[in-house]
Amino acid sequence: MKGENIMLDNRVETFLALCDIMNYTKTAETLHITQPAVTQQIRWLEEYYGCRLFSYQGKVLRLTEKGETLRRLAQQMTANAQGILQEMQREENTEIHLRIGATKTIGDYMLPPIMVDFLQEYPQYRLHLTVDNTGKLLHMMEEGKIDFAIVEGFFDKEKYDFTLYKRERFLGVCGKACPLRGKSISLWETHTEPLILREPGSGTRDILEELL
Repeated sequence: MKGENIMLDNRVETFLALCDIMNYTKTAETLHITQPAVTQQIRWLEEYYGCRLFSYQGKVLRLTEKGETLRRLAQQMTANAQGILQEMQREENTEIHLRIGATKTIGDYMLPPIMVDFLQEYPQYRLHLTVDNTGKLLHMMEEGKIDFAIVEGFFDKEKYDFTLYKRERFLGVCGKACPLRGKSISLWETHTEPLILREPGSGTRDILEELL
């Protein structure tokens, strides 16, 4: 059973899959089980916890408030189970794998020299770096796919333990031919020019949207 998550009930795995897919039929196809099996496992969980986990708004499937709570706790349980499995299978004096998530600017420019210095001092570690936007990294951390994330932008400080690493100025840039170059202007004066933004989920985009 090496590599199998023996601590996570298959009904919880089905629940988490349905939370991501939000469709009973597609969840069954993804898990290679029947749709009635998915429905039965969700009903079992609802009867066990004594509450509704999903509800329909029209034809759209949504998590209830209790469902959101169970999803958060189940994700934590999954991450803990994976960590326990890795620790129990690790032998003394073997490599230690550390999975790090970082947003693009941090992952491309700030982390590489820090990782080099860290590996020189702790050669027993093997670092695995994932570079993505803040939203996706937080989701990966909840699913136990990375051990921690270094992000920029806003996140729920009640939901995650965190340490402030560094403060940086938030600056806009423009091309040499831009008529705004070299001027001190109000934010409203930028409306005459095209604005290039990062994708939804980016920490720097969240900062700008919050300012706006």
